[in-house]
Amino acid sequence: MLSKDEIEQLAETLTALTDTFQFLKEQDPKDLVKNKVMIFEVPNVELLESRARRISGGAGVRVAKGVYIGRSSAKNQQELTSLDTGDLQFRSNQIIFTGSLETRTIKLDRIVDVDMYTDTIKINIESRQKPVYFKNLNQRAWFVFITLFQELDLSNESWTETFEDYISEIAQQTENANLEYQNSAIGKTEDKMYEAIEKFTGLFKRKK
Repeated sequence: MLSKDEIEQLAETLTALTDTFQFLKEQDPKDLVKNKVMIFEVPNVELLESRARRISGGAGVRVAKGVYIGRSSAKNQQELTSLDTGDLQFRSNQIIFTGSLETRTIKLDRIVDVDMYTDTIKINIESRQKPVYFKNLNQRAWFVFITLFQELDLSNESWTETFEDYISEIAQQTENANLEYQNSAIGKTEDKMYEAIEKFTGLFKRKK
């Protein structure tokens, strides 16, 4: 079952898709094909990459001069490292990250795979060994937009049909997730909690 935050992300994705569809219909198709149109931009996005961190080995137990038992050597361990924070821009065929230290341009046709995590998206890029990660964004919306625009041929008018199909699909997912959440024990418990908070707030205001 989706959490309340995930349902909100679905709703935001649906709104973004609908607004973008209307926006694109008003643009010159030639500009869309040439990638001249910025579709949207998100500020304060964090760029991360996997970096090797060297971990020292244990010294073990000294049993004689220069002789140790259980001694282990140092090794490298990969961990996510924040490289920069900046604006992440989505265009019809590429993503552009602009920070104070890093600038990245990722063409959509070079993206091999996109994965969603709790608070990040991971993008695997063709001919690049390490994936890039972006944090502090609606990862579900970015996943949908990347996969959608990879399928679109903006030089062909039928792209509008593909867009409408995606909007219908996300709308159905949002409705189903909302119903499932509302009918769940968690949803009912949370609704009661909010009702109690509202009553308490109302009582507090009346006392003032």
